[in-house]
Amino acid sequence: MPPNRPLPRAITQKQLLGFWSQVDRSNISGCWEWIGNITEDGPYGYGNFGWGGHLRRSHRVAYFIYTGRDPGNLLVCHHCDNPKCVKFDHLFLGTQADNVHDCFRKGRKVSPRQTLGQIFPAPQEKGTPTLNFERVKFYL
Repeated sequence: MPPNRPLPRAITQKQLLGFWSQVDRSNISGCWEWIGNITEDGPYGYGNFGWGGHLRRSHRVAYFIYTGRDPGNLLVCHHCDNPKCVKFDHLFLGTQADNVHDCFRKGRKVSPRQTLGQIFPAPQEKGTPTLNFERVKFYL
């Protein structure tokens, strides 16, 4: 699903009710999590909302609801690092570079200046796996 598919110009009251019916807003001070359809990305998937004949990422729709603006080619990033969160003060617009910088700053990714040997050190004992495939998948 392309993140920059143009959003419709308006959202109806019925669509708004449908959107908010799929959000758990019980955590007043924390994230408001999407409880509707989730992408197939394991436990860290993004929410999907059907609007304008296409599935849209729920956090992008939330940004539109709050601001009235289509984020266009920009990413809607999460301060909270929770892809299911749709709470406005947890969202910010940014480029891919902004998002990657945010990852590094928060320690969610290692620096791109590190070599693969530093990320995946050689095994110390015979029989020790060489690669952690969950970490490899993160880089692909």
